[in-house]
Amino acid sequence: MNADGSQQTRLTTNGVDEAYGWSPDSQKILFDIWQSSSGAFIYSMNVDGSQKVRLAHTDGFFSDAQWSPDGSRILFNTDNDLCIMNTDGGEQHCLLKDFFVSDASWSPDGKKNFIFGRSWRQ
Repeated sequence: MNADGSQQTRLTTNGVDEAYGWSPDSQKILFDIWQSSSGAFIYSMNVDGSQKVRLAHTDGFFSDAQWSPDGSRILFNTDNDLCIMNTDGGEQHCLLKDFFVSDASWSPDGKKNFIFGRSWRQ
């Protein structure tokens, strides 16, 4: 939508919990969906809603999915792990296992993989 609220465009119609984030170049939107019957998914799509691509799936949950400042990787939480992947969903690996992280994010320069506010070992 425009800054004044006009020309609103609905991009998804899932009817479930969703969270969103912009790519650094403002060309794509990253979002995660949780459905109690089928688990959680991370998707990306163009800002006009086209080219929706599923990047990851789990039977548990995802949260806090976000692009790195240079747009080359995605940081996300899954169940009790903090993980990263390429923007096409490839090369997924976890940085912290069995360690719940809340409010994870990239450092502003992207040189440090992440910072976080609250965490605890499960």
